[in-house]
Amino acid sequence: MKKSLGLLLAVLVLSLAACGKGAGESSQTQGKTDAPLEREENTKKSEVAESKPSAEEKSGEATGTQSGDINSFSDIQSATDVIWGKQDTISRQEIIDMAKAEGIEVSFGADGSMTMVDQDGSVFIQNPDGSWTVQEEDGSTSQLGGSWPSNEFTALIPDPGFAILGLSASEDEFTAAFQNASVDDIKAYAEKIKAKGFTVDPEEQDREVAGVTIYTYEAYNDDGYYAKVFYTSGTSGVTVSK
Repeated sequence: MKKSLGLLLAVLVLSLAACGKGAGESSQTQGKTDAPLEREENTKKSEVAESKPSAEEKSGEATGTQSGDINSFSDIQSATDVIWGKQDTISRQEIIDMAKAEGIEVSFGADGSMTMVDQDGSVFIQNPDGSWTVQEEDGSTSQLGGSWPSNEFTALIPDPGFAILGLSASEDEFTAAFQNASVDDIKAYAEKIKAKGFTVDPEEQDREVAGVTIYTYEAYNDDGYYAKVFYTSGTSGVTVSK
C-alpha cells in the first residue's frame, strides 16, 4: 500500500509539471528570430491580445481542472479541482507516458475518470467528481471523499448523511470516517443504528477524559453482524463487520 501510494504521488507530481507547461512552449522558443519593428500602437494592441485568456484557459477556469501544487497525498485528496481526466489531450498523453516510465498503466474514461494500475495489481481511480478509489491486490478497497456507497454492509445501516472523509471495505469489514460530525450528530446516528436492529450485547460509552469527549456505541444484530459508531475529539465514523 505505501509503495503504491508513493508511486501514485510521484507520477502525479511529474504530471503536474507537464500540465503546467504550455503545449507550444518549446516550439515557440526554438528557431526564434528578431521580430521586425512595429509601430507603438500595434505593439500595444498585441500586448492586450496576449493578456486575454484563451478559450481553452477560460474553459479550464470554469470547470476547475487547471493544475495545482501537490506536496503530499492529502493534497491530492483535497485538490478535487484538479481532475486529471478532464485535462486536455496533450496533457493526458504526457501523464500516460510518464506513468508508463514508472511502470504504471494509466487510462482515461469518457466520463472524466482516470485509472492507474500499479505493477503489484493495485488500482487507483480518480472519479469524475475528484474523489479517489483505491483497489488493493488483496481485493480490499478504500476511498477518499466521494459519496456513501452501496454494499453488503451499508445495506444494514442508514446513510449517515455526513460528508465522507474516507471509506475502506474488505470481504469481512466496512469502515467510514466522517467530516465535521459533532458528538451530538454521532449520538443521533447511533439511535438510528439501534433502530436497524443492532441491539444485541450493546456497549455504550459517553465520557470526557482530560478535556477530550469520547462516545462509542457498539452492538450485534440478530444475524451476527457487528456495528460500532464512534466519536473522539472531532474524529468520528462507523464500522460494520461480520
